[in-house]
Amino acid sequence: MEVSTGEIYKAIELEKFRGPLLIKEKQLRDLAEDEVLIKVICGTIHPADFSFVKGTYGSNKPDLLPLVPGLEGSGLIIKVGSKIDSNMIGKRCSIFTDVTKPGQFQGLWAQYHYTKLENLLIFNTEVDYEKICYAFGNPFTACGFVDTVRKSNTNVLGLNAASSAFGRILIRLCHKLGIKTVNIVRRQEHVENLKSLGADYVFNSSDPNWEKEFQSVCKELNLKIFFECVGGNSTGTVLKLLPPGSTMYHFGNLELKRLGNIDTSDFIFHKKVFKGWWCNVWMRSLNEEEHKYWTNLIVKEFENNSEIFETTISKCFNLGEYNKAFEYYLGHMSEGKLILKPNA
Repeated sequence: MEVSTGEIYKAIELEKFRGPLLIKEKQLRDLAEDEVLIKVICGTIHPADFSFVKGTYGSNKPDLLPLVPGLEGSGLIIKVGSKIDSNMIGKRCSIFTDVTKPGQFQGLWAQYHYTKLENLLIFNTEVDYEKICYAFGNPFTACGFVDTVRKSNTNVLGLNAASSAFGRILIRLCHKLGIKTVNIVRRQEHVENLKSLGADYVFNSSDPNWEKEFQSVCKELNLKIFFECVGGNSTGTVLKLLPPGSTMYHFGNLELKRLGNIDTSDFIFHKKVFKGWWCNVWMRSLNEEEHKYWTNLIVKEFENNSEIFETTISKCFNLGEYNKAFEYYLGHMSEGKLILKPNA
């Protein structure tokens, strides 16, 4: 596919944080020598995207506006800079954007995207664009959780909101790699479903006896690592039930509420630790060999059409339907992920 500098393309643009999103026309520019140009096939919609457009996502935020949102997606490499092997043209790829750098941010809610090879997963087979558009955030976070557990010299982890798309990925990965999982869900229908994916223990927090049973299993397994993303009072409730000396990693806030119900005696007398976990920080902590190991694992699973990192897609929208897409997503988050298709 040939495109030329100066050609017009469409993108969703944000002029100020918490401001409206608008469809704008942009012009293709010349490539830098170390850049690639990607035709975006799929752009994802994450809870993190809603936080990003409010200016509340990440330790830093871009300081030049307007910007194009969209943290993750998939596409086709159609042009490369002078320092890039021309054999990359025609490769399918998964794309992740770096929100930690100052300057202007250009995300994936656009028909075209400029980036560098370090922000891509390159596939050598004709993998499904809808599958690989979610190949970065959730898969690497799941790998990061396993890596964190392994480096803590244990083989068991706990997870809240385990019926989420991410929870299902983590459960399947842990089952494959021999890590036991202790999971919390809110509805009974999720219990047997997650067990069929390989979950070792699943507790329904709507059950009146769940706390006692959960605490007993955690003690029996000597569970030391728990990953929490619900927020609100749920955070403190689960922390209280964990064994002495355990660590709770907080990696999200689905309820969008301040953390509550936390008893400081858990920290003072029971030596529990509460800390944040962010995939970007974990990835920067890896050495070259470790990064290559996890990257190869993810790429191989997708190229082999494995279900481990698969995300259920509930609906697709074109770029002009973005308001409809966001409204639908906020009302149907448990049904699966949504995709924007900028070039549909």
